[in-house]
Amino acid sequence: MSDIRKMLDERGIELITQAKVLSMDINAGILVLDHGITIPGDLFLGIPPHWGPSVLQGSGITEKGGWVEVDPHTLETKAENVFAVGDAAALKLPI
Repeated sequence: MSDIRKMLDERGIELITQAKVLSMDINAGILVLDHGITIPGDLFLGIPPHWGPSVLQGSGITEKGGWVEVDPHTLETKAENVFAVGDAAALKLPI
C-alpha cells in the first residue's frame, strides 16, 4: 500500500478513482457517481478531466495522454537538455 493510501486509510477517507460524477444534490449532501455509487458529505473535491498542453503534442516528447514523460528525480525528458515541470510533466503519484 502506498504512503498516500495508508494516510487516507488511517483517517477513514475512502479514495475513489476513475469515476464520473453524474449529479450532486446540494440540499441533501449527496454526490452520485457512475456504477451506482452515492456518497454523502458536505465537501466535495474533484479534479476535472485534463490533458497535456496542446503545444507539446507532436513534439515527440509526449506520452499517450499528451504529458511529457520525465525522470521523477531530475525532471529530465528523453530529449537531451530538455526538462519539464508543472502541468506539462507526467509525474505518476503512487496511489
